[in-house]
Amino acid sequence: MDDFSHLDQNGNIKMVDVTNKLTTVRSAVAVGYIKLSPNTIKLLQDKNIPKGDVLTTAKIAGIQSAKRTSDLIPLCHPLNITYADINFEIGEDRIKIQSIVKAKDTTGIEMEALTAVSTTALTIYDMCKAVDKNMEIGSIKLIDKQGGKSSHKTEYRPSVGIIVLSDSISADKGVDKSGEILKNGFKSANCEISKFEIISDDANQLINAIDNYIENKIELIITSGGTGVGPRDVTVDTLSARFIARLEGVEQALHSYGLGKIKTSMLSRLRVGVIKNTIVVCLPGSTGAAKDALNVSCISYETRRKTLMDDLLISPILLAIIFGVVAFLYSSVGLGGGSSYSAIMAISGVNYLIFPSISLSLNLVVTFIGSINFFKSGHGKFRLLFPFLITSVPFAYLGGSISLPKNIFYYFLIITLTFVAFRVYLFDSLSLKIELKNFYDVIIAPTRLVSYSPI
Repeated sequence: MDDFSHLDQNGNIKMVDVTNKLTTVRSAVAVGYIKLSPNTIKLLQDKNIPKGDVLTTAKIAGIQSAKRTSDLIPLCHPLNITYADINFEIGEDRIKIQSIVKAKDTTGIEMEALTAVSTTALTIYDMCKAVDKNMEIGSIKLIDKQGGKSSHKTEYRPSVGIIVLSDSISADKGVDKSGEILKNGFKSANCEISKFEIISDDANQLINAIDNYIENKIELIITSGGTGVGPRDVTVDTLSARFIARLEGVEQALHSYGLGKIKTSMLSRLRVGVIKNTIVVCLPGSTGAAKDALNVSCISYETRRKTLMDDLLISPILLAIIFGVVAFLYSSVGLGGGSSYSAIMAISGVNYLIFPSISLSLNLVVTFIGSINFFKSGHGKFRLLFPFLITSVPFAYLGGSISLPKNIFYYFLIITLTFVAFRVYLFDSLSLKIELKNFYDVIIAPTRLVSYSPI
């Protein structure tokens, strides 16, 4: 019986408690049909049905019933409907009915959409029964539902680490409740709890735990406790300094949700941010905060889990163009390691005619090493790596092989230096520093391969 939300432990009916659910925009679309004789449909279209304008009346009835669904179906919640409409599609022997209902509320609107279609069909039946005794209503069904947790579900599940900060609990003078709530909540969402520990309110212990979690590739870290204003509340001050980016939107969602339930949540200094490629959520130590975080967790973790490269370099084609242009420009004007290769070979007396072959071999080595670093840095996705492999080496080889006229060389040099300046400017941004460094180390650096003196 646990599978039925409208039954309690004793098997008695109950209304589902949606008090703690998030208020979101919800919509539903339902369809159905009513079969009529062709003659009845003609009378209806010509507005010759004795009872009056059938479709207008039926539409009003459908909209009205959507707003009164909770009065008709006992366990439905009254909802704040913000939009309702009924559309008709008239065929040769039937009328298709479609309802669209929207609301901004804490539970779904599908029953209202289904009720609207049903009432609309029944109203048509009632108004046409004097001229048609063989009408048939059927195929009433929900065809679309949006809003709530079901619309935000993703198959991806991050590895989760939970740290509870409490002097009393770590000294066995209290019982942990918030940590258990978080652990059970994430387990019920099929997330792997990779690490769970209770530590005292100590900054050094917290830093060591966070570093250990990140080193073990934990993608989502939840801390519980230490967000207040007391002298032992060290979590926020300790971790904020290490964030490369803050996720203010998630912070605001958690704050606003908590304020709607308890006013003292305004005293909390909860923080959400990113350290390297790990999201860290710093929660108050109360059980309410833990429950709130689980309710708000439908804000997609997967959205932020995308790396900077996913955000900026959307398609493999765009990746290939960028890698190719960068490799060509760098090698053609002699920036980076290419000039060193050329100098060493020249001093060694190597015939310049075989420079390209030697440089290409070096390119392959650098590309291989770059690919390994690419995977080690956490960007091991084939759609990102493949364009790098197929474009960086040949375009660098092409850029290093050509003989440039002096004026063309200067143009290329200006373009390349402008690109470098722009990259350095971005690199100085605190929020992008780490990810841009990874981008540079595994993508840009390996393309600085071969170069030749311009003519």
